[in-house]
Amino acid sequence: MNPKEQAELRTLYSGWTIDRLRSATTVERADYQPDAVVLMIDELRTRGVNVQELAALATSYSEQATASKRAAYAQWFCEKCMDVTENVSEVSMGTLNGCGFRWIGAGSQCPRCKSVESEVWFCLFFIPVYRVASHRVIFGRGNSFFGSREFISRKIKK
Repeated sequence: MNPKEQAELRTLYSGWTIDRLRSATTVERADYQPDAVVLMIDELRTRGVNVQELAALATSYSEQATASKRAAYAQWFCEKCMDVTENVSEVSMGTLNGCGFRWIGAGSQCPRCKSVESEVWFCLFFIPVYRVASHRVIFGRGNSFFGSREFISRKIKK
């Protein structure tokens, strides 16, 4: 980030309320570039906010977000499948002219939640080249050949 951009952001953040800055540096932290978060924290320090208090707040929000995600997935996956998998950021699947990421294989199906083990592969011209990860997946509607099939997945723990 160049000095001009830093100055613009400092001016912007100086106009934000303390609550807005706290929210941006904790709950919404992933939405901002690391350099921007540092500038926000500097602005909070300038206003006399205790940074240790902010760190504790960030941990609390992180734990709440994890519990919330687990509860959201629990409506789809059974407890056994939840225990052997972990949350990951959204998986972006799809190919263009046969190049991209695809689900390959459908292993054992869970009798309770109907999820299956499947692997994410990087493909070139529809040929699997590199296995990225294994997931438990619940597929929805759609045509899997054209990559428009709906799904929800969780990465299998190593």
